[in-house]
Amino acid sequence: MPTLTLTVSEEIIRQIEDEAKATGRAPDDYARECLVTALQLPLKRLAPNSVWVDNEPIYVPPKQAPHWLSQLQPTSDAPLQSVVGQWPGEETEEELAHALERLS
Repeated sequence: MPTLTLTVSEEIIRQIEDEAKATGRAPDDYARECLVTALQLPLKRLAPNSVWVDNEPIYVPPKQAPHWLSQLQPTSDAPLQSVVGQWPGEETEEELAHALERLS
């Protein structure tokens, strides 16, 4: 793994050492994790419902629907009439008879 040397204040080094000790990790490992996390923050803000595994976002749907979804109302009494096409079960008797005739 490539190495990077950073110059930071003694106070920052003390904070890293204290936090690393509190979490049972080596200071260099803890500092590396902090840096990786900080670099990922802009991406995590763009994907708030993602879990990060090995620095890759894995989508996890939100636990509940957004509050605005419950405020959506249909624009007509029969919103499905605007769906174009034919759905299974909408065939006429003639169409069913013709299909059965073709199959036999």
